Amino acid sequence: MLKPNMVTRIRDNLASAGTPGKANAMVRVIDALYIWGTGSGWADTNPARGVAKLDGEEYQSWPDWVLQKYPTLFPPNLRRGFDLALYTGQRISDVVKMHHRDLQEVNGH
Repeated sequence: MLKPNMVTRIRDNLASAGTPGKANAMVRVIDALYIWGTGSGWADTNPARGVAKLDGEEYQSWPDWVLQKYPTLFPPNLRRGFDLALYTGQRISDVVKMHHRDLQEVNGH
C-alpha cells in the first residue's frame, strides 16, 4: 500500500530535519525491503524505485588528509582507537563502547 509519493514524503521529512544522508539511506532501506518483498511475492511493486536521491555532500568516512596525517596527529598511546576504527570496519560508536577485555580477545591475550 506504500506509494512512491509516500516514500518521497518520508525522504523529504527526514531531509527537512537537516539530514539528507539519512533521508537517502531511508529510501535505500525501503528499496531493499521491496526488492526482497517483490521477489518473495509479498509485494507487486517497489514504491522506492525511481524516487530521486537528494543532492548533498556524501559522507567520507576517512578523508585522505586524515589518513596521511594521523600518525603525526596522535601520540602512540592514542592511536589504538584510530587504528581500531580504521582497520576493523566498525562504526565509531562501536569502537567507543569497546572495553580493554575486547582488545585482549582480539589480540589473543
